[in-house]
Amino acid sequence: MLVSDGEDHAGGIDSALAELRRQGVAVLAALAGTPAGGLMPLPDGTFIKGRDGAVVKSRADLASLKLIDPSAAPVNADGSGLSERMTQLRAALRQTEQKQRRQRLAERYAVPLSAALLISCLGMLLQGRRSKP
Repeated sequence: MLVSDGEDHAGGIDSALAELRRQGVAVLAALAGTPAGGLMPLPDGTFIKGRDGAVVKSRADLASLKLIDPSAAPVNADGSGLSERMTQLRAALRQTEQKQRRQRLAERYAVPLSAALLISCLGMLLQGRRSKP
């Protein structure tokens, strides 16, 4: 679950997202902030400043967040909207678990099949060596 304002200052989000998708990781996004923007507080009570020393104002950008997750939706300051996204995340996790479980079950046929094939071959070899009474 990615909760972000959607801004990508550092770059590299495309390669990180491609790697997550390659690994089969479901990424759901929720937009935090407003298009008008807001200051980003630090624990000491000051605000984040840019290289020029000016206070940085973070603006929500839903369009760029939709590149990560087309179903991305805004979350209000009181947290409403996040519970719906968490429900979607739980559903995606359940679906992934079921898929992995099915794959593990499907791969278990090899051991019994190998044993049956070996016993069948041994039976044919031993049957040819019997002497007639």
